[in-house]
Amino acid sequence: MNRTTKEIESQPACWRRAAKLAAELGTVAALPERGADVAVVGCGTSFYIAQAYAALRESEDQGLSAARDRSARFTMAAAAAMALWSYF
Repeated sequence: MNRTTKEIESQPACWRRAAKLAAELGTVAALPERGADVAVVGCGTSFYIAQAYAALRESEDQGLSAARDRSARFTMAAAAAMALWSYF
């Protein structure tokens, strides 16, 4: 069996574990407060989840939400570093 097949077959157990942890920790406590601005970072599938989360959060007036893909994060970080460097 190859790695991709193993990963796909592991997903149901991973989601059950995630649901159990969320119930134990209390999902409400783990989420940003209403009105907080958030940025969600992902790459590949997690970026699509980030986009969906940000859109849902904004549609419910939970606060400003932005989804960025991981490669954009590095670009933004480099731009911020360059701007900071030029400031000094």
